[in-house]
Amino acid sequence: MKKAFVFFMLVFVSPISAALGFDSGDFQIIHTDKVCLQINEKSSLSLEEEAALGDDAERFYYHHTEAGFACELTRWFEAEIAYRHIWEREDGRGRWEEESRPHINGKIKWQWWDIDLSDRNRFEFRFRKDKDFATRYRNEIKIKPPLRWTKMEWRPFASYEYVFDFDKGKHTCNKYKAGFSGQITKNIEFEMYYVAECSRSSDEWDTISGIQTELGFSF
Repeated sequence: MKKAFVFFMLVFVSPISAALGFDSGDFQIIHTDKVCLQINEKSSLSLEEEAALGDDAERFYYHHTEAGFACELTRWFEAEIAYRHIWEREDGRGRWEEESRPHINGKIKWQWWDIDLSDRNRFEFRFRKDKDFATRYRNEIKIKPPLRWTKMEWRPFASYEYVFDFDKGKHTCNKYKAGFSGQITKNIEFEMYYVAECSRSSDEWDTISGIQTELGFSF
């Protein structure tokens, strides 16, 4: 268990600390609610709502609604198709811009030294008013070491996400997360984590960091 904890700290928490070295970014507060309805042992439907405060957590600038269908094809592979509708104000002050973003996902899950690992691959298709159609690839690696605390089984986790824009032909974003998850009840899960997103529009990288919470309900 000590080896697992050291591995977790070195591989995932250290890169986040480095990312937070940028001092030009914004601080945000984000919250996500997700409801998952189990159809059978292998498939489920989900509905998600997310909202974010930007400009040092003073202005409501982002909201999305998402519906999805997921199916566990094997013990180690899950496929999902989803549709996300986004409302966003880029500067937190202008008019709301809408985006339709369907996406398809494939997630590989496995264990190593009792550490839970996942590798999610996503292709998303962006439809925006007065802008060109765009496609992005997102790859997220997530790790959960075999550490648990209290009856709620609080567990640390961390993830790294790589984003590639096909229309720009380059890697445009790195996203890091580190936090904890726990079971409030059998059907309610809670997550809280620090997130740092490093994005580039031209040759310069900008960082947005913040605190995100997630509340999940399963039936």
